Amino acid sequence: MDSRLQRQFEQMEAVRESVFDMLKFYSPDQLAFKPAPDKWSVIQVLQHLLISEQGTYQYLTRKNQAESLPDAGWGAGVRSRLLKVGLLSPLRFKAPKQLTQPPGGQPFEVLMRDWREVREALREFAAALPRERLKSAIFRHPFVGYLTLSQTFDFIDKHVRHHRRQIRRILNAPGFPAS
Repeated sequence: MDSRLQRQFEQMEAVRESVFDMLKFYSPDQLAFKPAPDKWSVIQVLQHLLISEQGTYQYLTRKNQAESLPDAGWGAGVRSRLLKVGLLSPLRFKAPKQLTQPPGGQPFEVLMRDWREVREALREFAAALPRERLKSAIFRHPFVGYLTLSQTFDFIDKHVRHHRRQIRRILNAPGFPAS
């Protein structure tokens, strides 16, 4: 795997593991708590992250089957930075329409297992990606458009960090159940 992608992947994994470590001692009732009827529970946030990464992986593998891919160009760098700033800001965004409302109810352990599996698939994808595809427009983000794999990994990392803050807000919300 390209050394930059390797570093990014390790960083993504450290953030995912921090989410797991933060939540592993909470009960199913606590993880299902919704601070308001129109707000997500922790389990729904985790499902959203899993669905997002599964969709990203599926898109990457489908796009990588193309005989040739266009170069992402300098615009992808600008769009990637704008996305990064947005995700690291305190602003809140609606999930893209193509992502379904997470239903909740899935056990925490199952979500964590599935998330590990999709991350392993992403790692294997990155390890097998030919060097000439590193600058290719290989992923289309629903809001900012085409990104390289490195920019996609940066998006995944910042996306999880963004939702980790949301999880902390839920855990500190009034009415959050005691164990």
